[in-house]
Amino acid sequence: MKHKPPIITLLLIFFVIAQLIGLALIDYDATPTISEDNVTMVVEFSETAAGPRPELSGVETLIYLVVGIGIATLILLGLIKLKFGGKLWKVWYFLAVTTALTIAFGVLIPHFLAFILGAILALFKILKHNFYTHNITELFMYAGLAVMLVPLLDVFWAIILLLAISLYDAYAVWKSKHMVKLAQFTTKQNLFAGLAITYTEDGKKNTTKKSTSKKGAQKKVKMKQAILGGGDIVFPLLFSGAVLINLLQSGFTKLAAFGLSAIIVAGVTTSLALLFIKGKKEKFYPAMPFLTVGCLVGYGVLQLVLLLV
Repeated sequence: MKHKPPIITLLLIFFVIAQLIGLALIDYDATPTISEDNVTMVVEFSETAAGPRPELSGVETLIYLVVGIGIATLILLGLIKLKFGGKLWKVWYFLAVTTALTIAFGVLIPHFLAFILGAILALFKILKHNFYTHNITELFMYAGLAVMLVPLLDVFWAIILLLAISLYDAYAVWKSKHMVKLAQFTTKQNLFAGLAITYTEDGKKNTTKKSTSKKGAQKKVKMKQAILGGGDIVFPLLFSGAVLINLLQSGFTKLAAFGLSAIIVAGVTTSLALLFIKGKKEKFYPAMPFLTVGCLVGYGVLQLVLLLV
């Protein structure tokens, strides 16, 4: 087992909440309307709080995301080699968190207020970093990315994206190992992009590195960290979001589309749980290949359900 059961349970709960928040915001922002030919259903979305979405679709979206991930990875690897790379990463991190939170909150509140709230929470995340400020903001960040990107995808290209990212993740962790370097660097800076739980040997959450013995003397406590990368949260969400839109286009109500899409959340969460349970301690794994299997199994179950309703 990769971590203590309470830590695994907490990570899984956070993962599910992040998925459901993302689906809920996509569902809320979507406006299904009948097309001019009165035959097909069209799903429209409002402009995001960060501005209009790129006018892309299909393979263009795939290329856009793959190139963007490649450029971001190269920049971050470059920052690792710089003495002041940590400071530059902090600025980049702040801007990214602010943007993602602004988009998420902008679905529910006026855009200007969404920006103010996003910027304040991003500052707290960096300056007052702890278990709560880090992980609670993470729950909404990936929802913001999904709100921006899901309307650019359909189910087919979302599946292709999952497969492509899975291959990349396996290579980056098992072969080049640069994903491990990125995780270690960002974790050391307390600016990890993803869920992170620091805990003691007994499995209890802890944000300090010292404890007091019965005699009153301070002693060092060995700390461990359970992490789940942001990509492992957002890419399954992009897929389930694309499925949700497809269901809306097929005539399902918003509530029904949300409930049916949650089947995929159940599938991917199960695969993540198995990875945590079967995984070994102190060993890095590429999660996306396993999560992709969970997404596709969940999608298969969804198709069976649709045949029965």
